Amino acid sequence: IHLKRNSEFQNTRLLLTGGYTGDDKLFVNQVKKQLADNAMLQDVEIWEEFDKSHRIEFLRSLTMLSVPVLGGEAFGAYQVEALAAGVPIVQPNVGGYAEFIRTTGGGLIYEPNDGLHLSQAWATLLRTPQQLQKLAHQGHAHVHQHFSMEQLAQDIISIYTQVLEDRQAA
Repeated sequence: IHLKRNSEFQNTRLLLTGGYTGDDKLFVNQVKKQLADNAMLQDVEIWEEFDKSHRIEFLRSLTMLSVPVLGGEAFGAYQVEALAAGVPIVQPNVGGYAEFIRTTGGGLIYEPNDGLHLSQAWATLLRTPQQLQKLAHQGHAHVHQHFSMEQLAQDIISIYTQVLEDRQAA
């Protein structure tokens, strides 16, 4: 709502997906009412399917991804999935988000953790497509180099090798 109040972003659409439980119904209905009250409901699309193929299709349809969790998370596989798809991330400065973004170079951090500052971070990237592309490229490259199945397998082999060597030395 903050972003779309700026005429520069009137054509911007919000796509939503993710886990949805009965506990979320009240919140989702409140948000839908706010969007309707601001004549913006038609600019929001909710993807209810969340299996792997729909997630991949969803990610490929995005310009950027945000999961504004109030308390943060230590990691969040969706961040890796987004960067692997070449989609930069915009996350609040809580939990492990800042460290992940600093490490991958694939996004922006905003604070404080509220809708206004999130919309300002989105606006910054939407106004600078070259920055958006740079973050997408950096994040994509980092994830494919450090989070690929091949790299993870090599890391596991290294750990097991070190454990065996330590046992033999003991």
